[in-house]
Amino acid sequence: MATSAGRSTSICGTVDQLTERVFEQNSAFGDQRETPYAVRVRKAFLSYKGAFKGQLSSTELQSTEIDLMWHQQFKSVEQAGEVLARLRKASNAHGQLTASPRAL
Repeated sequence: MATSAGRSTSICGTVDQLTERVFEQNSAFGDQRETPYAVRVRKAFLSYKGAFKGQLSSTELQSTEIDLMWHQQFKSVEQAGEVLARLRKASNAHGQLTASPRAL
């Protein structure tokens, strides 16, 4: 079984890889390494807004429903990015989590 620090490191590492790809494709976002973690998550997810809404526009959903779904999903991802940023900050350089293991 993975330790809580290991789970946090693994999750944050995966998010790092995903946001790195998005930042490489969107030079206007700047340098990922200079961008705070939660901001990276938010910017990366926002880059998929058109694709998200475009796919749903071919369904029977009304545009107001699509907008609401996007907004709710964006807020969820934004909050998850904030939580991961705080957990990442709570981990020290050796990967040991100072926060409660139950948080993960």
